[in-house]
Amino acid sequence: MNDLGVAHEGEDAPRLPEGAVIADRYELRGVLGRGGTGTVYDAVDRIRGDEVALKVLHPELAREPLVVARMMREAELLQRLGIGHVLEFGQTRIGLNSNVEQVYIVMPKLTGAPLSALLEAGPIPEARAIAIVRGLCEELVRAHNHGIIHRDVKPDNVIVCSDESIRLIDFGIAKRQGSPENASVTEHGVVFGSPEYMAPEQAQGLRLDARSDVYATGVVLFEMLTGVRPFVGDGEQVMKDKSSQRAPLLPDGSATPSLRRVVSHALATQPNDRYRSSAALSWALARASLHATDVDDVSPSRASDAVGDGHGTQRSVRVGRDSVDVSRPTEVGAARVVADKSVRSTPRVPILPWWGWAIAGVLGASFGAWFAWK
Repeated sequence: MNDLGVAHEGEDAPRLPEGAVIADRYELRGVLGRGGTGTVYDAVDRIRGDEVALKVLHPELAREPLVVARMMREAELLQRLGIGHVLEFGQTRIGLNSNVEQVYIVMPKLTGAPLSALLEAGPIPEARAIAIVRGLCEELVRAHNHGIIHRDVKPDNVIVCSDESIRLIDFGIAKRQGSPENASVTEHGVVFGSPEYMAPEQAQGLRLDARSDVYATGVVLFEMLTGVRPFVGDGEQVMKDKSSQRAPLLPDGSATPSLRRVVSHALATQPNDRYRSSAALSWALARASLHATDVDDVSPSRASDAVGDGHGTQRSVRVGRDSVDVSRPTEVGAARVVADKSVRSTPRVPILPWWGWAIAGVLGASFGAWFAWK
């Protein structure tokens, strides 16, 4: 055990011993998973009695201000989503002799498995693949509506819960659009993400928006349907290939024509050729399920019009009793709802101004005099 009170196990990164208590409240019971920046522990809240997942930054990284700032920012972003991704976060000293404040994030304990574990058995049936991706789109819509771009959508970060609900995790390299802290925390010009899943513009270090996450979601769907990724190989070569050529089409027989077209649109090299939002992608997937051969029904422009994500060709579409204005986008993926005027069952009769009635009167009198003379 080192000076942080952390046990070592072979060549693995240091880990906290079972029974350790974090922040005088969370008792560790084991390890749920380990990543490049931290370890996720199985823990129990000694005050409420709830089972939780507790992520602790690796001790050697706790001395790196930039890494600490990123993890604290991840927790803040997750709390902004407001759907229970993060219960609490903070910094605390771990171990009697520790002089380092380690970052911890307390999250609900999920029962399920990462999508990557399910993919080990091979391709996933089309209906289930669509359901999983639509659940993933719901998670992304919440993030995008807060201006948050995930930037690392991949099977390892998609949890398929025991009730088949979907949870997107690991917002460690997420980016908040327009936020001034992005440059300092994410080191402007440095490319973050997983090469085989990231969008071409992300690989080039260009500006990102919701369509970048749509591309990564398309890669995930491609992999679920085929068991392989559209681009594989050395990371640098993969990024070059993505920037210079389109992703391969799904092979015949791997999906219906409509679903193949959805994947093709999601994986377009140019962002403008993709679905403009995760909501639009989800809508297209639903249409593909209903109309297996109607490939025109799942186009990005049609999907954008349907969900009113601000990028369609129509000015507005009707949703219930309101009109959704799609001519002026607000936040990423959000639609502007404008007040709806009452709907009339009969056409409105135009009202003439005074001079119109005067002219009509003169014309009427002239016609009457002519008729009487005849």
